[in-house]
Amino acid sequence: MKKILISSIVLISIVTFSCQTESSIEKEKQAIMSVIQNESEFARDGNVEGLVDLYVQDEYNTRIIVNPESYYTLSGWDTLGSFFEQYKDRDEMDLSGINVSKENPIIKIMGNKAWLICDNIWEGTYEGEYLKNESIQVTFLEKVNGSWKISFAGWTFKPETGKIKQVAATYHELNPENVDLILTEDFKGWGENGHTWDRESHRAFLSNGVFKKDSIINQVAEGNWVTTRFIRTMDYREERISAPAMHFKRFEGNKIAELWEYFDYTE
Repeated sequence: MKKILISSIVLISIVTFSCQTESSIEKEKQAIMSVIQNESEFARDGNVEGLVDLYVQDEYNTRIIVNPESYYTLSGWDTLGSFFEQYKDRDEMDLSGINVSKENPIIKIMGNKAWLICDNIWEGTYEGEYLKNESIQVTFLEKVNGSWKISFAGWTFKPETGKIKQVAATYHELNPENVDLILTEDFKGWGENGHTWDRESHRAFLSNGVFKKDSIINQVAEGNWVTTRFIRTMDYREERISAPAMHFKRFEGNKIAELWEYFDYTE
């Protein structure tokens, strides 16, 4: 009977300890997510004091931003702290219409250190225009005096699909003045029956005086690709014709580098 009682007490203690451990880990993860969320919101709102308080503030602090076209690194608190001070001069930027969310977080806690990876999404309106920025965020944290602090933060940004969709739509304005703004210097277009064109031949096509108009039906963007479904109406052999078409545009930065064009002449 005593053995059964002792065994029961031991089992209850193990289960209780296990539950407390799981609860403690979950609590720490929530605290980490709060730090990560606050970091972005403070940056958005220009809250320098709140932002500074979230960092370890030593010579090892590092912040890395990788964009589709470029990247930069800030190392050491002296550099990073000075960078944050510039946020105070952003009075002309009203980012209140932008919502920040962290999705699909993965957190690993190792004593007083932890790392996190998640999707970082900024989405909303700025100066009346819709914006959406997506990145993968990687953050390392240390626990200092009972609070989690950021020691390293890095963001790898995905192409800004809102921007490239806008550029893709501008292509269909068929305005020769837009050519240099929306096409890379080595742009290449690919059509049916082996037809190809470059930036200069596209400019010549738009400038030839023949009536032509594109009417976009819909566009879909993913990564650095935009698919456009549209109707092209133009004069051909003294007759005005219309045909549905599809474009598959590959972007480098915010310019079109390659384009595949397909027309449906059956309608």
